[in-house]
Amino acid sequence: MSRITVIGGTGYAGSAIVAEAARRGHRVTSLSRSVPDTPIPNVTYVQGDATDEATLRASVEGVDVVVGALAPRGPLA
Repeated sequence: MSRITVIGGTGYAGSAIVAEAARRGHRVTSLSRSVPDTPIPNVTYVQGDATDEATLRASVEGVDVVVGALAPRGPLA
């Protein structure tokens, strides 16, 4: 299966993408500012800032697919 990183993986769209990808058996990493109260089994959660180059690089290194599910607000606007 694919290795997938979802940037913004705990937001509205991102959490749905993470859940579906995990349900389908993919290896999923979720990068977001916070971790969920109820994590999805077999998902790796990385808490960090997507605008931090080192954090972003570490989260996407070696993956097959990167999904951007960020809301453009605050410093991302």
